[in-house]
Amino acid sequence: DFLFPFSLELDSEKKTLTVLKRNWFVLGVDTKSFNFGQIRNVLVDEHLLTASLTIRVYAGKIECHWLSKADANKFKDALMATRGNAGDGGGVFLE
Repeated sequence: DFLFPFSLELDSEKKTLTVLKRNWFVLGVDTKSFNFGQIRNVLVDEHLLTASLTIRVYAGKIECHWLSKADANKFKDALMATRGNAGDGGGVFLE
C-alpha cells in the first residue's frame, strides 16, 4: 500500500530475510522473518512507475508492493550476491 509501505531487510551474516509492514492501526509494525533455506524463489515485477516483489517461502508467499524500481533491483542484486556466497546449498532462486 502507498500509505503503509513495506520494508525489506537482508542480513547476510545471519542468513535471514525480514519483511516489515506498518499495520492498519498505524501504531505497530508487523514483522516476518525467514532464513534463506525457507525461501523458494523471488519474482520482481516492474510496472510503469513502481515494482512489486513476490517472495515464495515454504509457508506460502509474501507480496511487497509500491517499491521503487531502483530498490527492487538493489534487493535482487543483494540476493544474487548472497546466493553466490552460500556454500551450504541454502541459496535463493530468482525467476
